[in-house]
Amino acid sequence: TVNENTFVTNSFYWSGGMGGGSGTYGSMEWNYDAYSRRVDYDALITANAASTTGSAGILRNSNNRQSTLGLLSKVNYDVNDDLRVQGGIDYRSAKIYHVKTIRDLLGGDYFTTSDSEFAEDNGQGGLGDPIDYNFTNYVNWLGLFGQVEYSSDGLTAFAMGGMTTVKYSHWNHFLNGAEMDAAYAGTKDATGADWVEGLGTGTGGHVNDLWIEADPISTMQIKGGLLYELGDALSFFSFIPVLGATAENTDVWFNFGLIDKAPIFDQVIQDWDGKMSTDPLNEKFTAFEFGLNNRSNDGSLASKLNFYSTTWSDRVATKYIQNVEGDDDIVYLTGIQQSHTGIEFELSAQLNEMFRLDAGISMGNWVYTDDATGTYRDGTEDKSYSYALKDLKVGDMPQFGMNLGLTVAPVEGAKVQALYRLYALHHADWDPTSREFSDGDTPDRNPVWRTPKYGILDLNVSYDIPFEFSGVTSQVFLNVINALDALYIQDAADNSKYNAHPWRINNHTANAAEVYLGLPTSFNLGLRFNF
Repeated sequence: TVNENTFVTNSFYWSGGMGGGSGTYGSMEWNYDAYSRRVDYDALITANAASTTGSAGILRNSNNRQSTLGLLSKVNYDVNDDLRVQGGIDYRSAKIYHVKTIRDLLGGDYFTTSDSEFAEDNGQGGLGDPIDYNFTNYVNWLGLFGQVEYSSDGLTAFAMGGMTTVKYSHWNHFLNGAEMDAAYAGTKDATGADWVEGLGTGTGGHVNDLWIEADPISTMQIKGGLLYELGDALSFFSFIPVLGATAENTDVWFNFGLIDKAPIFDQVIQDWDGKMSTDPLNEKFTAFEFGLNNRSNDGSLASKLNFYSTTWSDRVATKYIQNVEGDDDIVYLTGIQQSHTGIEFELSAQLNEMFRLDAGISMGNWVYTDDATGTYRDGTEDKSYSYALKDLKVGDMPQFGMNLGLTVAPVEGAKVQALYRLYALHHADWDPTSREFSDGDTPDRNPVWRTPKYGILDLNVSYDIPFEFSGVTSQVFLNVINALDALYIQDAADNSKYNAHPWRINNHTANAAEVYLGLPTSFNLGLRFNF
């Protein structure tokens, strides 16, 4: 606290962790049937054990290790009773190490590695040795913002502006920067980098490890909003049963946002092959919201109604496709244009001391408004295609939702709620191979498969323990999710190359989809302490 009008907060933080995933690598043995293709591990282990040249196919680990340091500092200043200003700075510096290593030789004695441009990295690899890629990425972020808040005579307003700059750097321990012709390619000595995996017990990189330092990318954002208390100006709606009573007190509000977002690391530097984009584009968001907050004079009824519209231009994204060897290639998409519009309504009614009713409904219309361009590496060659996305529905999220909840308070401190949630208009995520086209092609513009609607019943119980110790209270709670054990599809991918029926690939039906089922009945029981 600087003085009665000025308050400063500073937070220093560190976060770190390690993780990853696993899968196959190399030449696998396959079993085929009418429906799918699977790895024949028995045949592969037998072949690897008999081989005099090491394992042909193995299991690999994809490892990620990161460490981030940061500072968040804010200054709040009360100009007077009605006006408050705030400013701040956000700094972050992250180091992320990525390496793929041998997990299981599957019957063989070693795996011949030849993925590095440095001879000493290659040869007979054993468990834990690096293969395929080995690099360190750095992300440095600096953000500044300012905000003004005003509140007086029923009017509340805010406006904020911010700018950020982000800088990406790439240090590749499998690529020789001295042998690259690109103007942005440099070298940096990594022989002392002890976090870098090497063959056997060796660690560190090389004198000429590829070093790429991209130019800083700047972005900006502007947001603002108004809320005005109309009071009883809409009370003439009182002739409508129940809903009319919520118009006894009404607030009208409006928000907007203009946001410029920097591309992610992979859209600036392709870290698997050391290529850098010379002109990365920022994503742009334009968002508007308009709404009404309503409540009755006695506080027993309240409702909210809002309409939103968001456009998303120059969006960048990644998709995965399977090449002829069965491995995943990454498609980098640019120029994606999306429009999200929708309406949402909520109603709460305290019927009496024992019963409370909550309801809500939302309807959206989320579509791609134009085609996009995508590039992926096929062997040593970059291939570009157009993707037929115009008028396609956006997937990964239901565009219709409804909920109805009844809360009962049988005794003081106890609550039991039954909450039913219904979801519909959930479109599967589109598949890039069925949407790509070149000049002269007839693109596939059929809609993606839509998953069946589903409903879920949750039960939530809580009880405030009637005991207090030195101001500390406690509560026991139980949440039962999907209490009726409904079987439902939570997410889906259209025209899956992994799970589609071979005779129905690319027909945008359930038989060609890959689905992800929702969780069965689950619960958590806990004890909460309030200080």
